[in-house]
Amino acid sequence: MEEYENKLSGYMRSIINNQFIFELTKCCGYSEFLPIFPNCKLNDLYNSVNHKLEIQKDVNVKLFVVNSSTNEKLEIPNDPNVFIKDFIKIFKNYFTPIYPVPAKVVYKIYYDSGCCHNKDHTNIILDNCIIHK
Repeated sequence: MEEYENKLSGYMRSIINNQFIFELTKCCGYSEFLPIFPNCKLNDLYNSVNHKLEIQKDVNVKLFVVNSSTNEKLEIPNDPNVFIKDFIKIFKNYFTPIYPVPAKVVYKIYYDSGCCHNKDHTNIILDNCIIHK
């Protein structure tokens, strides 16, 4: 069991030290962490989201970030030519850590499949939906 604990601890340190961590947030408020390497391309981010949320290929997924000062939305393009780290540098005003120090830097991104779902999984626009306002 000690070997398992050591490997798990090393794995967690590796994620924290070597990957960006995004808090992937749906418009209903559900969110979870999504780690990804900085040298991945933006389309790799989309692929990771699709795998994480088990999205079918025919669903038109969009990812957004929101400027915390202006509430302006910016769509993250599904681009195979742009590195995630470069996109964050270019649009640094949209990527501010959402948790206070000493927490690891986590950036919030929003997931949009074109509609909101309430707890009953019926398609509605929720009052608190930041994406469809």
